[in-house]
Amino acid sequence: MKYPSLEKFMSAMGITYEIEPDSIGEAGGGYQELCIHITVFYRGDIELDQYRCYKHKPNVDVRYTMGHTVKGVREGILAVLGDNFKVENYFEYLAKMKAIEYFEKE
Repeated sequence: MKYPSLEKFMSAMGITYEIEPDSIGEAGGGYQELCIHITVFYRGDIELDQYRCYKHKPNVDVRYTMGHTVKGVREGILAVLGDNFKVENYFEYLAKMKAIEYFEKE
């Protein structure tokens, strides 16, 4: 998923992000569950802090299971764009791609 205006805005403002695996465990039914931590930084401050969890079973799609928002897009610099839904979807997509990448290595 591309969101060129968000990517351009983040680049121009010096906004960076990290999307890293946080924890992995069993989700029952033979599924593994991986939680991804999404953190967006602006001038050393955390502007977005979310967790997104996905479950996976061999030969089955990676599926979203749950999430937790510590600080969302409505609370920081990302709110300037005025399109919270697209911003949320952008980072959700990046987190899911990271989960798929992780599970494919297994």
